[in-house]
Amino acid sequence: MSVLALGGLPNTSWSQGYPNRSIKMIVPFPPAGAAEVTARIVAKALSEDLGQPIIIDNRDGTDGAIAGVAAINSLPDGYTLLFATTTGMNAAPTVRKVPPYDPLTALTPTSLVGQFGFFLMINAEMPAKNMAEFLAYVRANPGKVNYASGNGTSIITTAQFAQETKLDMVHIPL
Repeated sequence: MSVLALGGLPNTSWSQGYPNRSIKMIVPFPPAGAAEVTARIVAKALSEDLGQPIIIDNRDGTDGAIAGVAAINSLPDGYTLLFATTTGMNAAPTVRKVPPYDPLTALTPTSLVGQFGFFLMINAEMPAKNMAEFLAYVRANPGKVNYASGNGTSIITTAQFAQETKLDMVHIPL
């Protein structure tokens, strides 16, 4: 899921005719990835609606925490948006001993941009052809089935899935 969020929005004054200058959109991914391309599409439409340029500022790294901290530390004037993602809002503050921020109190969501789903794909040679067969196979082979994931959100989601379905699998980070 992606949302646009503002740091410090409640302190903002709109009396000067917002917006009267360009707006920065911080994106927690490098250029050309799916989320960044989506952010550019949103930025173009938003720029047309608001009559001001939206400048993309890529701040990739640390599961979105770099981008989140940059947004939180920006002036609370409504001219910095964060293209927030599930990873940056969940994984970044959850998997660290000292979370860099609390997304519930440090940011104000302004718009839902979209949602995404998760897929479970297995090797065609595995003797499971549906979810029930997959669960039975993993339970019959504890600790012998490896799985991979690509980001903090998928790591947490898969770990939760394994815990709830009582699966003993080995995580292989990508």
